[in-house]
Amino acid sequence: MRMRIVGFVAGLLFVVLPKGAFAWHTQWGQDTHYHISTASVQNLAQDHLGGYPDLEKFKMQISNGANEESHTIIWDRTACDNSRNGGFPKAWWDDGKDEDTKQDNAVFYYNALNQPMAYRYIGRMAHLIQDQAVPAHAANIRHGYGELWQRKLDDMELSAGIHYSYRHITTSLKSLPYSFYQSLQTNTIGQLKYWIDPKSGRQYWYPNINAPAGDATFGPFGFYGGDLAKDIYDYSVQPAPAIMFRQIDKTSEYTQGALMSASELLPPVVYGLEIPGTPEELPVISVKYLTPVRFTVTENRHPDVKVDVYVEGLGAIKTSEPAVSLFEPDRRKLSEQNRPCVFNIRLV
Repeated sequence: MRMRIVGFVAGLLFVVLPKGAFAWHTQWGQDTHYHISTASVQNLAQDHLGGYPDLEKFKMQISNGANEESHTIIWDRTACDNSRNGGFPKAWWDDGKDEDTKQDNAVFYYNALNQPMAYRYIGRMAHLIQDQAVPAHAANIRHGYGELWQRKLDDMELSAGIHYSYRHITTSLKSLPYSFYQSLQTNTIGQLKYWIDPKSGRQYWYPNINAPAGDATFGPFGFYGGDLAKDIYDYSVQPAPAIMFRQIDKTSEYTQGALMSASELLPPVVYGLEIPGTPEELPVISVKYLTPVRFTVTENRHPDVKVDVYVEGLGAIKTSEPAVSLFEPDRRKLSEQNRPCVFNIRLV
């Protein structure tokens, strides 16, 4: 009899330097993107007591990915133009392909069991999200372009690189991981009119009046508020430092939301299906005799899972026995109606 097996795991899911517009001061070794991402994982570990073991395990890949300039220019490609202020975060999540149109995104690498690359790409998605807390990025103001000796860097980004320190931020934000990009940009733009330089009486940053309703980084450039569009941000004078720390806190809050969402959405992966003694291309199960069925399920968050195995034409074999080990394979043998199932469950 021909048979088809579908493994299903239900975890406790809730639902020379480049020329570019650098954000959060990655270009001079301060690595603010890296620090914010590391702190975000640390905050989640404290607030959720091991609820996201995958983020803790791959925090270095996440933080290193977040520290890479990642300004995608086409919605389904991972090629970058780092002179831009924004990009397509969903390309890093599940849309992206490389220059040869091969899959090149976090979900693809996760399904291919290349978890380090998957979480690095989640970090690259986080980079684009974090940028949108920087007013010069959200308002699409040109900065950080040109040759190194000519480059005018954003003063708030420079201040963040100097004055950044860890702060515990808790988030309750829930959304699709890549959608935090637009929501954080919208939040930042909504504050610009309130951020006034006390010396000039002008806004520090102005979006273009013809900016599109959606992603402003795909519209005309905004400008700084000083004479001849000069950057007038001065960390030594309030409200400038308060603005910076607010935006760093927002960056952490939205990064945590994106990381939680990504972790929860990564799918269980079933692989290594084997029915010993039968052709690999046409597996066969015997109704009369006990037939071992082996496969492995990778789950990224919880060892307490339910496995349903469906055999075409024979009904379902079900178990709710939990796996007991977080990172070591757990092999079990199940039997119902004289049909055993041998499988592994492991957390990545």
